[in-house]
Amino acid sequence: MRGAILAGVVLLASSCGGSVSDPADASCTNPPVQFGEPTEAGDHSEVSVHFTCEGAVLAGTIYAPKGEGRHPAVVWLHGSGEQPRLTYGPLVAAYVNDGIDFFTYDKRGTGESEGECCPDVDGHFNLVTADAEGAVAAARSYSGIDPEQVGFLGASAAGWIAPRAAETSGHVAFLAIASAGVLQHSIVAHFEEFAGGSEST
Repeated sequence: MRGAILAGVVLLASSCGGSVSDPADASCTNPPVQFGEPTEAGDHSEVSVHFTCEGAVLAGTIYAPKGEGRHPAVVWLHGSGEQPRLTYGPLVAAYVNDGIDFFTYDKRGTGESEGECCPDVDGHFNLVTADAEGAVAAARSYSGIDPEQVGFLGASAAGWIAPRAAETSGHVAFLAIASAGVLQHSIVAHFEEFAGGSEST
């Protein structure tokens, strides 16, 4: 869809409803963060997290292994579109069982997170990159996480977001991305259009 540049802000029509902005200077390297009290959930504990980026409070959960001391952590980055935080299932459990904290949050405008979804659908990644920066900062500030061992885990569109967020954050220890977007988003979008969509055979 066509975007219009107005006062340095890109406005676009999104498939998630209405027009949303994706400011070029979006940043969230030091967000306000609030942690809930840990709750025991069988073989792990869960901590609610709220952090504020670019005028929106984002909500998520840290799934933490049992045991004292600080653990390494992964911050989950979703693919494009409306994506809530992951629940405790096989993927999350695999990391927690290996002694790694797993932080996942509702994307902007999804679940309990404020803001408007989803500029990334149309290849606009400034806000979602800022949110990823904020998620790393939030994870690094949690008392049970080793701030020097926090990295991104994700899939698909996370391949466009994670490297940018790692560079702008300056505090990302590693990236682990599956089925990453390795071409320009516009090229991928055109290919999907000509091929009949992402679900086309």
